[in-house]
Amino acid sequence: MTQKTLYLIHHSHTDIGYTDRQEKISRHHVNYIRQVIHFLNDLEAGKTPQWEGYKYVCENYWQVEQFLAQATDEEKTAFEKYVEKGFIDISLTYLNFTELVDPVMLDKKFATAKDYVNQFNRKFDSAMTADINGFSWGYVDIMYKNGVRNFFSCLHTHHGMFPLFKKQLPFYWEGQSGEKVLVWNGDHYQIGNDFLFAPNTDQSKQYDINGFTEKDWKINSKSQNSVSLVTLTF
Repeated sequence: MTQKTLYLIHHSHTDIGYTDRQEKISRHHVNYIRQVIHFLNDLEAGKTPQWEGYKYVCENYWQVEQFLAQATDEEKTAFEKYVEKGFIDISLTYLNFTELVDPVMLDKKFATAKDYVNQFNRKFDSAMTADINGFSWGYVDIMYKNGVRNFFSCLHTHHGMFPLFKKQLPFYWEGQSGEKVLVWNGDHYQIGNDFLFAPNTDQSKQYDINGFTEKDWKINSKSQNSVSLVTLTF
């Protein structure tokens, strides 16, 4: 019997236009954040002590922007309270852009996110993407310019391959300016569902890990920095 600890980031992937209409995807993500606030309200009220350690990451600032445009004053206050406490985190990317976006627009969108998080007494220096297999060289310099020092990327291995044919590989990405950003090259972006983040769905049944079932895992209450510690027993 072998035990391994994996670090899983709980967030909702943004795939506008492919999974549904833009306006409908916007409503979905606004509702996701509202659900997160509901979960955290119950946790703070002591109704759900079993959820101790729950944290949520907004994969990009577009989600936050959509929420703020539709939220009530009460919801905005709650959201910012939980961001301040570190229960909700915000990636500094705006959307899962490809290399087709020009540097002026890219810089503007990173700056918008950075301007928003500057109000909090917390350090925001990380960004993430999912389902994007490549970035232009200028991407790293624009990230660095806007305070990003850590970049987490989940590929779509159905349509691309890992750099150097290696996955789960940390490396420093150096831009033309000579500045560097620490990159974690993650696995397929929906791998969390294979560990039952979304149980009883087709997304959670793509792989059979030696008869792996929901009874084989537990969430460690000592979650840190928006990352859940999950212990798996094989």
